[in-house]
Amino acid sequence: MPAKREVKLQPELKGNDEYRSFLSQQGLSVLDVYSRWCGPCKSVVPTFTNLRNELGDADLRFAVAEADSIEALTAYRGRSEPTFLLVATGEVLVKVIRGANGPLLAKTVVAE
Repeated sequence: MPAKREVKLQPELKGNDEYRSFLSQQGLSVLDVYSRWCGPCKSVVPTFTNLRNELGDADLRFAVAEADSIEALTAYRGRSEPTFLLVATGEVLVKVIRGANGPLLAKTVVAE
């Protein structure tokens, strides 16, 4: 039986250039910052994907980024909890949400 193919609905930012490009877009950007070894970070992926499917539109973008692969995310390295950054146009940090709290994330994204 062939292995299941993983389908990614939001891009994974793999470097500084992709990170800056993603954040420079108009509207609100929601970035899931994770560490590969972090169990809670993996468990929140379905919630993040559902939120993206329910709320995503032209002015609201979602992406994931491994903290170890982007210089600007050094403050989030070595943590064993998912961290969500809500960034407005022009790289203005609006809110930081820590932990696997799907309802809080959804409420905050809708409010922003």
